[in-house]
Amino acid sequence: MSQPLVHCEDPTTIRREILSRVLETAEADLALFYRLANVEGELCLTDWAAAGDLDTAERMMRPWDGRPWPSVPMMQPAEPQRRATSAFLESRALWTEHELETSRPWQTLVVANGLEDQTRLLVYQGEALVGWIGALRSAGGPRFGRADRARLAPLVAEVRDALIAAESLAHPQESAFLVVDPEGAVDHATPSAMPWLASEAFREQLRRYVRACDREEAPRRGAIWHADATLTRLDGPGRVRYLVSVAPAPLPKRRAQSLLSPAEREVVQLASAGATTAEIARHVGRTHDTVKTHLRSAYRKLGVASRLELARAIRD
Repeated sequence: MSQPLVHCEDPTTIRREILSRVLETAEADLALFYRLANVEGELCLTDWAAAGDLDTAERMMRPWDGRPWPSVPMMQPAEPQRRATSAFLESRALWTEHELETSRPWQTLVVANGLEDQTRLLVYQGEALVGWIGALRSAGGPRFGRADRARLAPLVAEVRDALIAAESLAHPQESAFLVVDPEGAVDHATPSAMPWLASEAFREQLRRYVRACDREEAPRRGAIWHADATLTRLDGPGRVRYLVSVAPAPLPKRRAQSLLSPAEREVVQLASAGATTAEIARHVGRTHDTVKTHLRSAYRKLGVASRLELARAIRD
């Protein structure tokens, strides 16, 4: 019997074991997890981990560290397909061949790295996207199908819980300031920077980002690991230093409407606009009781208790 996925307090170990389990169960060549965060209006890659073909994972992911993630049919954080958050789904259960073949990011990220197919799960905690986890197979191999989905199905709840647990352990919660040299070596730091510096991933990305900024190859604001970072150049006698401010970068969120079924969404839009239950029933061609059932379901899913709260939830 395999051990539970959450049996320690190290997020790296938790994610590594999750990925190993997904890799084996999916009979894949590569298992991958990645995390995005909002930095200055862009969704940036702030963390990733892999199992299996690590060389391919490095080629695929490393160039995007801290950079805006390309829009690719791997993920639509604000409007995820409802079934994509409750099961591992293969590419061709989500998109057409034409959509995949004409997606330049898909071709650049996946096909150009010798991969051809994926099965994946989007993990949310409430409205916040914790991350994408999936398995990929090399070109020329068998494609994922129903049998793979059936094998992965028992893992879904445990994988979701484990990734949420890892997220809660993975990054500091406080803002901090550091003074670094042009190579990214830390001269001074506030006490709140210590949890950030405890992460090897943060230290490595800090060095690479500061060097790029010093060469004017990167903007002075961007993502460093899980942080929204801003660099300020400090000129002094005979030397240059950078003041680096870091703050936790917020996770992307899905829109409230994505939680609703198409019928619920139609009813909620009309209710938010001020229509009465009777008016909604006439407009959508449903009974009064059916409309009330849809509204009750929407209230529960959105965590609201009145039409005013409903309108606010939809607007936000």
